[in-house]
Amino acid sequence: MDKIEMKVAICVLGVLFLLGVFQLDATGKYPVPSKKWKPPDSTVTLVLRAPTSNHPSLVTFSEAKGTETFKGLAVSLPRYTPVFFCVDLVNTALYTVTINVDTPGTVSESGRYKKYSVYEALAVIKKAQEAHRGWKNPPKSLLDAFACKVEAAHALNKELDALLQRTETPDFYNNPSATHIKKAFRKIGEAAKEKAKAKKLLELQDGTAQELCDVIEKVLQEIYRAYQQQKKEVPKDIPQDLSAPSKKTETIANVFLAVAEKLRAIETATWAQQSYQQYLLNNQIKYVCVFTPRVGTLKLKTKRLEVTVTPTIGLSGVQFSVGSFMTTLHDDHYVSDDNKIVLGAQDRLAMPLGALAHIPICGMDFSRFNSALALSTGFALGTASTHGQLVVNGQAALGGSLLFSSPTGEGDMFAVTFGGIVKPVKRLNGYWVGDPFPKDSTNLTRPVHRIGWFLALTANFKFLPKIFGFGKDDSSKKK
Repeated sequence: MDKIEMKVAICVLGVLFLLGVFQLDATGKYPVPSKKWKPPDSTVTLVLRAPTSNHPSLVTFSEAKGTETFKGLAVSLPRYTPVFFCVDLVNTALYTVTINVDTPGTVSESGRYKKYSVYEALAVIKKAQEAHRGWKNPPKSLLDAFACKVEAAHALNKELDALLQRTETPDFYNNPSATHIKKAFRKIGEAAKEKAKAKKLLELQDGTAQELCDVIEKVLQEIYRAYQQQKKEVPKDIPQDLSAPSKKTETIANVFLAVAEKLRAIETATWAQQSYQQYLLNNQIKYVCVFTPRVGTLKLKTKRLEVTVTPTIGLSGVQFSVGSFMTTLHDDHYVSDDNKIVLGAQDRLAMPLGALAHIPICGMDFSRFNSALALSTGFALGTASTHGQLVVNGQAALGGSLLFSSPTGEGDMFAVTFGGIVKPVKRLNGYWVGDPFPKDSTNLTRPVHRIGWFLALTANFKFLPKIFGFGKDDSSKKK
């Protein structure tokens, strides 16, 4: 390395040192808010939409940006954004929805409907019917009507299952419009009432869960009065009402309670579930959503989905990248033409390989990536020639860059840099074009330093800071 190249290298290292000192306060991965820091004006609501469909999506709502839909179940938002989470377009009459934050989701059994056997319930009533033969005024007719109501309730229960099962078919989500799907969910509630009213034996006018319970309890009271008139003891398996049935009476009571619970779940369904807590996005938040089937008769499986929210940290500190440079500074090649020095074929562009150090000046955090304007300096090492040569030399570069990185500012980075470059190029060494071509052409040209422009496309890989000892390894801080 000659004196000029050494001076250039010293200048480059000096610029890197000064820029590093200038950026000492900006190298932290998670900068602490200053007194002037102000949180975002509006809360961002994250919505996990249609989670049990084949194509669940993630939607954000905010006053600043309105509505935005993302592919996948991960999103990046500006740091310190207030975040609220909920699930919508989910059949809450069919699934129990559990939302946990940064913890494994657990399967919930509390939301399951009551189990029953219609055959066992009818067997209890048949046994009571056979015990009343020969009575002058037996409650057999009431028991006959009651048995019909048991069968009608069981049939209604199966129809409600089929109605709820509509949300589990791909056709239900054919129209991606959220408004369309919400209307489809509301139609389930309307259809449930119509199906309940269609069961004439249940004698329902409104088709509601409360009306069903009232009608059945009225029938049970009539049965008890009929037994009292006969001065007979009511069979212990027949409930007096539907509240808190015993182990003996639950065989019959659970037939109606299961249907009533299902009707009530459909009536009160919001088709959504909220997390009920707002978080200030500092570190990564992971929402673990578990969807547990409430209906045991349907072949449904528990489903778990994770929504990851990552703060956009932005680009800060010294960033490094390597790649290809393009410049119009190239070597001149001279040949002999009739024993005269003439200019031969020229490279239009030189394409050395090199490295750059970038200091972000200002940037913008997007939901999918970060970008920043940066001051960049570095060096190139080799020039690939069209003559099949690879010349290694020192080249200093200084310019401005447009940086692109992941939302967290971690991992790979891509940079487009434009600026000036100083590099040695071959020029005539004391000769002129047209002079006699020397017998010994070794000293025909010599390297001289010139200034020109360059365009560089470079990238930063995760291992580069570790190799050169720059930056902090924050992997141990990750949860």
